[in-house]
Order: sequence, then C-alpha cells, then structure tokens
Amino acid sequence: MVAMVSMATAQSKYYPIDLSHSQIKFIGHLGGMMDVEGTFGDFRGYLSFDENQLDEISITLIIEPTSIASGNEWRDKHLKNPDFLDVDKYSDLCFQSKSVVANGKLIASDWRPGDQGRKEGIDHTD
Repeated sequence: MVAMVSMATAQSKYYPIDLSHSQIKFIGHLGGMMDVEGTFGDFRGYLSFDENQLDEISITLIIEPTSIASGNEWRDKHLKNPDFLDVDKYSDLCFQSKSVVANGKLIASDWRPGDQGRKEGIDHTD
C-alpha cells in the first residue's frame, strides 16, 4: 500500500493529514496475471514529530475498509468479505509507521498493523 499524505499547518507536535490533498491507493496482484488498482476513500490520520528530531517522524493511519473502490462493484463486495478485509469484524484498519523517509513531497513508510487491524497485516509495496 502506498500512502501519499500532506501535512496540515499546525503549531503542535501532531499534524492531522490534510484529507483534501491526500489519497490511500492500493495495487492488488491477481496471480501474476494482472494488477488491480483502487483506493480507500474514507480515512484519517496524523503525523507526529519533534522539529529537533526529524528522524523520528511517526505516521498513524486509520482506514475505513468499507470505503474500498476498485472500479468493480462485484470485486469490492468480494474484498469486503472475511477472505480479505472482513469489514463486519474489522471496522477500522489501523496502521502505524515503523520507519519514515521523506523525499521531496513524497513520504514513504514501512508499516505494521495497529491493534484494531488484521493481525497478519496487509502486504504492501511502494
């Protein structure tokens, strides 16, 4: 999963993700035959850091899994079932960054699932 986020201007240590300038996109690999791209439309999160220790940036994302959109209604319904996102059991997908690298306007991160996410995580690549 690739998350592209923009920081909102604030004076505190926590900066909410600017939802009007951010997207959550995913690419699913279907048995090596084709890739499926999509988005999650409903999410929130924040960045936190100390201006004196920029190497310790942390990003928290909370995604509403029912907001998945792959451009195919049947596929979206299938992705919401217990084989994948299990939206009846997991109302939020929570991710916490393990490491963050800033490169111009793009922030790349390695992720681990949070307490409310699927325990085995979701495979992701940049």
